[in-house]
Amino acid sequence: MDDKAMYYCNNERYGMYGGDWKGHVLPGTAFLVWGLHWLNGSLQRYYSSKPEEYRSLGYYGLSSSLPWPIEGVIKIVLTILGSFLELTWQKENGYARVICKPGTAREGHLNGKTVHNWQHFASYPGFFVSGVVDFLYYYTQASLPQDGEKVFLGLAFFNEGLIMLLHKKHDPLDVLLHQTLGYVMVATALSVWAEVVWPRSFTATLCRAGTIMGQGVILWIIATLIRGEYLIAWDQSYKDDQVPAQYAAVIIVQGILGLQCLFAVLAAMSSLRTRASPTPERGPGQ
Repeated sequence: MDDKAMYYCNNERYGMYGGDWKGHVLPGTAFLVWGLHWLNGSLQRYYSSKPEEYRSLGYYGLSSSLPWPIEGVIKIVLTILGSFLELTWQKENGYARVICKPGTAREGHLNGKTVHNWQHFASYPGFFVSGVVDFLYYYTQASLPQDGEKVFLGLAFFNEGLIMLLHKKHDPLDVLLHQTLGYVMVATALSVWAEVVWPRSFTATLCRAGTIMGQGVILWIIATLIRGEYLIAWDQSYKDDQVPAQYAAVIIVQGILGLQCLFAVLAAMSSLRTRASPTPERGPGQ
């Protein structure tokens, strides 16, 4: 018998479980779209300004003519919706009760059936706060510390990365997937904070867009493996079997390679655009 498990309030013992296909595809798609939005917005800003005038933003509008912080709206709306679904959707009595209620076999103990919902929920408030800060900076920018919106955005990503790294798993495949995702989330936070330190570095901006798209790729990979969880190739019945984790690492690297190819294509397109519309000569470090 496996030595690690989740105990529900009725004292039933279950193995460690993960999220479902939709629970990984939806955020994965959101991160991919968000990264492309950042990349598009930063490219427009970089090539429409003189090199010495470029400065990265914590959020981007739909276009240069529509700078309104649509990202703030999306962050606020999606975190509220995500929190509602995590804590109420298909839950007993309509709420993800974290403490087993009186009269149950595990009265007063933590409820193993809902603890992962609370872990997922814990990553949402940081993005909600970031969305609110986006609006504060859009309407009162002159009276607030410069680049503060990036500081809060970085904290949101660091928070979700910390949750993922502390998201205890024990099967080799689960450990690999969650740790890799956690590392990339922290890398996104570090990229955002690098833009605070070096706000004129377009390289830091590209790192931010690339790492958040990396989150999307890894979440899609996890969803694909979950959908094929009954295939013998990903069978985790043998808890000491390292083979699925070893090959999953190959798939992750291939996914990141796909991102590199995408960035190369976009860089080539940007280069062609630049040649068609010459920009002022760049100085060192630009």
